[in-house]
Amino acid sequence: MTGVTIPLGSQTLTWRWADNGETVTVANALSLRADQISANDRYLGVHIYPDSTAELTFSQYLPEITPKGERIYKEKHINGR
Repeated sequence: MTGVTIPLGSQTLTWRWADNGETVTVANALSLRADQISANDRYLGVHIYPDSTAELTFSQYLPEITPKGERIYKEKHINGR
């Protein structure tokens, strides 16, 4: 989506799993603060993880993988777990 305004402060995030339709609420607290966002940031990345936690990241270009996401990817795809 483009042109969406998201208010600062505490955020609620839910999603629905495609395989069973279950609605999940994020297990960790999410908050947006003005000091997290630089003047060049144009993208908000919402990273959802298998343990029902999430991270919000900001970037000038398309969001990159997070350190947590990199660990999960390596465990699953490289180490076969």
